[in-house]
Amino acid sequence: MIIKTRTRRWTTASLSGASLAALALAGCGAPQETAASQSQTGAMTAPAGEAGEGGFGGEAGEAGGEFGIDPDAAMTDPVIYISAVEVMRAHYIAGLAALDLGDRAAAAEMFSHPISEIYVDLEPVVEARGGASIMEALNQAAVLHFQGADETQLRSAVDAVLAGLDDTLAAAPEPSGSAAAVEAGVLVDLIERAVLQYALVSENEHAWLDGYGLSGAANGRAPTALSLIAEADTEASLAFLRALALLERAYPGAEPPETLGVERSELDAALTAAVAANARLQAG
Repeated sequence: MIIKTRTRRWTTASLSGASLAALALAGCGAPQETAASQSQTGAMTAPAGEAGEGGFGGEAGEAGGEFGIDPDAAMTDPVIYISAVEVMRAHYIAGLAALDLGDRAAAAEMFSHPISEIYVDLEPVVEARGGASIMEALNQAAVLHFQGADETQLRSAVDAVLAGLDDTLAAAPEPSGSAAAVEAGVLVDLIERAVLQYALVSENEHAWLDGYGLSGAANGRAPTALSLIAEADTEASLAFLRALALLERAYPGAEPPETLGVERSELDAALTAAVAANARLQAG
């Protein structure tokens, strides 16, 4: 069983808190392409009406999770390239958490989505930049559940994927600006995706696990990213730190609590501050 299909494209994003609120109220699965949703890096938008793949009960919550990748942009823009890899990583973080909860079906979904949604378009970019394909490892992690593999085999396969994602990052384009600006662009992308998932949890039961993975990916990148950002702009690093800490509070575990622990307005405000911090760093 080989999973390899082609899907939509994204570049990089920054939604305002108001945009997130409007999306949630409208029950819309994907950001509208408006001036308000354009990134300060010239980056990501999701075409209106294009939500994620339907394997997870329709997955409107996958808006803000993945949309495919523009290979031409990823070839030269490190924010787009690295964000794509980290969104993939978020799925494996979420899938392992589902496995911890005993939900193998949800884990298998998470291990499958990065292939069709992102990697099928990223693979030629990786190879063109001198990296090695990890398609075989991705497919192995995706199909083992359906082949009756035990949990140890599943976890081992995911470990191989995570190591492959680290190798894939090594082929990222060199930044034209500062490393701090790249890290800020990646962090704001992951943060806004996690915030959007949080806005959708009342409408889509799977948005929580998506958001949990995205929060985990953002916080996993934070130690190195915040150090670089702090050297360039202390105020910006504090804005990112507050947003990341709030996400950890918002997503305390892989299972949603009966009552959400963080107000949406708090997350929207933190995202707005992170977007502004990113804008300053991109301006240089």
